[in-house]
Amino acid sequence: MDKDVIMEKTEETIYCQKGQAPWKPWITREMIQEMEERRKCMHQSMEEVRSEYRRLNNKLRRTTKKERECQCREIEEL
Repeated sequence: MDKDVIMEKTEETIYCQKGQAPWKPWITREMIQEMEERRKCMHQSMEEVRSEYRRLNNKLRRTTKKERECQCREIEEL
């Protein structure tokens, strides 16, 4: 098997075992990475970092909205 597939399945298994709620079906790995980037900027107070946080936040909001709408369309089609 491919190393990436093994790592992905391991992360999913470990994630579920921690007792945390599973991700919504429309949340992708890219969105999770964007969330992590945004989190890094969240507690810093410099103006450049604040503008970067706003940019990342807006990008994440757009991505989230698009993915949710796609998920809703799929459900409606079914």
